[in-house]
Order: sequence, then structure tokens, then C-alpha cells
Amino acid sequence: MSMFETFGKDAGVSDRGANTLRKLERMNRALRHEEPDRVPISDFFWGSFKERWRRELGLPADADPYYHYDLDWIVTVPNMDPWIRPFETLKEDAEEVVVKTGFGAIMHKHFAHPMPEMTAWDVDTFDKLEHVEFNSPTDARRFFAAGDNQIAGVGDGFQRNSPAWIETVKSLRPDFPVYGSMIEVSECLTRLIGQVNALLWMGEYPERMGAVIDCLGAFYLAMAEAELAAGRGVT
Repeated sequence: MSMFETFGKDAGVSDRGANTLRKLERMNRALRHEEPDRVPISDFFWGSFKERWRRELGLPADADPYYHYDLDWIVTVPNMDPWIRPFETLKEDAEEVVVKTGFGAIMHKHFAHPMPEMTAWDVDTFDKLEHVEFNSPTDARRFFAAGDNQIAGVGDGFQRNSPAWIETVKSLRPDFPVYGSMIEVSECLTRLIGQVNALLWMGEYPERMGAVIDCLGAFYLAMAEAELAAGRGVT
């Protein structure tokens, strides 16, 4: 289970009811800096929180805070990995798993612990970072294909073969205004090269690192634009 496990209950349903349209109007007015009927309410929920929430409130195993509290909006996650590929499993047993992801990061996930540990990265020198080449930011698999992806799959939970982004949107939109998401450069660097290398190389190669940051920003801007295009007419 993950905080980004956001597949809805209404897959195959296309119509939006009056309650969902009220939420959409509430969100649109708030985003336009106009006064809505009330402040929109929503949040992200860790998978471990949802398990405890169900247990302590005596709720069914499939209870979901977004539906239980009829929250106003929800965020979905496309495949933002630089390289679109299945996780490479390096170790797996009942207690833990070690995988290499589409960020080239080796991640150790102990199932009893809330977050994974990144232990190594393919991009481990500044020269590699300067010359790295990613899959296209507009690659249709990011939005229309199921598969492994680090942000959706490796967090406080662990999930393989996350559903296609567009399918999550379609399943959720009958009940919620649905918003896509996109990481920014700092988060990409942390996942791609690690926090220590990111800060070190900023100090060692400030101008060259600035050029890398500009390129990464352009990459994820193009991906955000592609995500908007992929959802056009659906959301």
C-alpha cells in the first residue's frame, strides 16, 4: 500500500453527479482566487496511516479516506522516471526487497519501515550527470501504460506494475476533481543522484550544475505539458 495508491471505485463510469460537479466548481473558484461556497478540503494519506485509520475506527479493509469523508479533490501520479522500465529485482524475501528503478537508483525497502533507503545510483559522477540521456518526456507510456515507476511504487509501501495514469484519472473522475502531478528539479536530483551528490556538485561545479538544472527543469516542464495534453477531454 502506498500514499499514491489512487485508483478509484468507479472504473467504467463516465458521468459525474451533482456532488462531484459542486466539488469541481468549488475547486475552480478557489484556483481562480474567487470565493467558493467553502474552502476545499483534501490531503495525501500515507499507506501506513490508512491501515491504522481503518483498524482504529473499525472500518472495512477497502475503506478509503477520500471516499469516507467525501473529500474535494485528488492527485494522480504518471510515470516520471527518467527511464521507463521494469524494476530490476536485486533481492526479495518476505521482509524486504531491493530493486533498481527507472531513476537508476538502488532502493532497499524493508516492509516494516515507513520509507525506503536509496543506497546507490547509476548516475554517480558529475560527468555522467552532464551527459545523461532520458526517455522522452512525452513518451506515451508515461500516461497510457501500466508499469513499474518509482514515485508511485516505492514509498511507504511497495507496488509493482502501477496502473496507467489515464486509467486512474478515469476511475476517480466520477467522484472527484482529478489533478495530475509533476516533480520539480530538486526532487528529481534527490532520486537520480542522491541528496549528498546534489549539494556537493552544486558547490563544486556551480555554473555547470546550473545548466544541468535548467535542462532538468525543461524536461519536466515538457512532461507536465504532455500530461495536460494526455488528460485533455477526460478531466
